[in-house]
Amino acid sequence: MGCLVQPSQLRLGVILAWLLHSLMHMQALASSGIACERSGMCSLGQVSPWSGDIYTGEKFREALLARSYKKELIIMVTSSNQMLMVTQALMNLRRLGLEHVLLLSTNKKECQAVNHRLSDYGCAYDRFQLPMVGPDIGGSVGACPMWHTRWRTLARAVRMGYNVLCSDTDVVFFHDPYAFFKSPPFSNYTIINQAETLYDITGYRDNESPNVIALWRGFLRLGWGLTATSRMC
Repeated sequence: MGCLVQPSQLRLGVILAWLLHSLMHMQALASSGIACERSGMCSLGQVSPWSGDIYTGEKFREALLARSYKKELIIMVTSSNQMLMVTQALMNLRRLGLEHVLLLSTNKKECQAVNHRLSDYGCAYDRFQLPMVGPDIGGSVGACPMWHTRWRTLARAVRMGYNVLCSDTDVVFFHDPYAFFKSPPFSNYTIINQAETLYDITGYRDNESPNVIALWRGFLRLGWGLTATSRMC
């Protein structure tokens, strides 16, 4: 008689395999140098956890000061029922020496749950949420308010002089992305944007200043490698 593997056992096996792979890879990096050394963006251990409401400018500045490194910031959004993906994404970035991530969630309760599991990072939320009203609400997905918070937070950070990489959590970075962003040809671009859908094209534009703040939005998915499209400047 065959042995039936339970889903929970399979999930645990995948997690243990990933942890073993990460530990082996980190040992290899320790002997060959960490990936972020090339770009100088080694933020591991250089940032502080921060949790709270970023609705006011004062609190948002506090969050940026705590979570950014060299005026660079990575934004990711998550919820308490998506902890496996965000943990994998953060471990992936830590392996590259990158820790300057601002985690966003939907509200105070969700952030408390996220912070409980990821206290080294913390969790930020915005008390303002996009109202879901009107005749088109039936065609809108439930995550729209969270997406709105993500892009509004990105715009606020850019407005305050920060460079921003906005990434999903279901991604794998095979290399330090800043090593590419800071080198030609990508260093010549103001915006690097990968549109996930036909309507999902956002970015920062400034046609007047040659020293315009850079905005990076990345969806570097497993198997894709590094992609960059849409010059918008």
